[in-house]
Amino acid sequence: MGGHDPLLQILLGPALERYFAPESVAFAFGSGGTYLSDICGRCLCWLMFYVAILGFYATFPPAVRWYYARKYPNAPTSNVPQKLIDNMIEVSHAAFPLYVTVPVLTDLFMSKGWAMACEDVERCGGWARSVLGCVAYFVFLEVIIFIDHYYLLHKFDLGKRIGQHAQHHVYKYANQLNAFAGYSFAPQDGWSQGLALALGTLVFPVPIAFVYAMEILTGLWTLYIHADIMPLPWPMMGCDYHYIHHRYNWYNFGFMTITMDALFNTVKHPKNKAWNKGDALQLALGLKPMPASDLKRSAALTEAILSSRSGGGDALAIMRGEDAGDMQEAAAQEAQPQAQQAAPAAATAAAAPAAAAAADGIGAAGAAGAAASAAKDEQGRSFISKAQLAEHANREAAWMANHGKVYDISGYLDTHPGGAEVLLDLAGADGTDPFEDVGHSSAARKALLRLEVGELHPSDRAGPERGGGVGTAAGAVALAVPAFAVAVAACWQLVL
Repeated sequence: MGGHDPLLQILLGPALERYFAPESVAFAFGSGGTYLSDICGRCLCWLMFYVAILGFYATFPPAVRWYYARKYPNAPTSNVPQKLIDNMIEVSHAAFPLYVTVPVLTDLFMSKGWAMACEDVERCGGWARSVLGCVAYFVFLEVIIFIDHYYLLHKFDLGKRIGQHAQHHVYKYANQLNAFAGYSFAPQDGWSQGLALALGTLVFPVPIAFVYAMEILTGLWTLYIHADIMPLPWPMMGCDYHYIHHRYNWYNFGFMTITMDALFNTVKHPKNKAWNKGDALQLALGLKPMPASDLKRSAALTEAILSSRSGGGDALAIMRGEDAGDMQEAAAQEAQPQAQQAAPAAATAAAAPAAAAAADGIGAAGAAGAAASAAKDEQGRSFISKAQLAEHANREAAWMANHGKVYDISGYLDTHPGGAEVLLDLAGADGTDPFEDVGHSSAARKALLRLEVGELHPSDRAGPERGGGVGTAAGAVALAVPAFAVAVAACWQLVL
């Protein structure tokens, strides 16, 4: 396959050829047929995109910030401290030189003839093949970006250390996230997530205009999802889904849709949808104030971020401290009502069997036996109270309740596929809802059996137990989306 003219030559060549020899223009833009021309063309292309991203970042995030501040002055995203914004700008500018190599690679693949992408719809085989190619290219982006984000940057310890994704996740609370945070990654982190945009051109016959449009849209998209305002309809990966990703350092790893998260059971829906009511949107818009605990921890985290950038620590250590703080806060929230409920709950539990026994004429001895029996589970073990569960909320002694059972997860923390941080968030508390919100396989459920240490007291169990399946029309449709994409890709192959 022959090469194509470099992008700069297409955009600027006709105008420059009025004043310079066509051969000189071709040489400067990288189509002169020599290695020196290649180097010159790539350097000019890099310079063009670098200037473009500097201009983009200097105009769009401030415009978004100004708009949100005027329309939603009480929203947390409108109240990010200026010193933290300055930090985001500094981190972003350090990453820009590597970021812009992604469109440079796209141009290189095209000009060398390595890309399957084509210059226009006709050269891609018409509208039918072009549309199918665009769909296949988009599905490719969804898959590759999810795999990179989920496995490399969040799941594998080596990937965490190389990618340094924690440098981006230090922006965690609602008043620490805005459009400026969208590009604030370690250079290799942001680059690895954008690389799929260039690599996809090597595989799919897609019009190159669509590829560049996706690269521009991705730049806008990352600004949008980091400001928790104006969520998009399901199944789009809107800003509300992405806020959950930052706040809990888990869930919702996808690109522009929740498709891959639905497949991998890592999706967590915001509680502001028609089928899942809650106050997430009210909090995001500033109609409800941020919790006092979040405000306090956000201020402390901001100081830690600024100290870390000055050599006072590292992002991974900061995030471990945040995870420990989440655990302690959850334990404290659990323990507060327990202190008030423990005495009446114990009295009620003991009095009920005694009263029943007296009514049946069993007598005082029989009533005592019935009370003792009620304090045991089916295996003869003493029930575990919420207060006892809350005492096991650290790495050395981590217990978690799930569907009324209590599990010792201390030895499982480092082997959990989702990472230790997720389990530590739930240590000392009831993890039934988060367990089901993520979704787990039958094998994962069986693995819990060997960790069981007892049962939560019936009076301490929250509501009816939930099943383990998808169980909703939304989940079923989400699972059907990738199947449709696979079918489209298969049809595209038949057309070829």
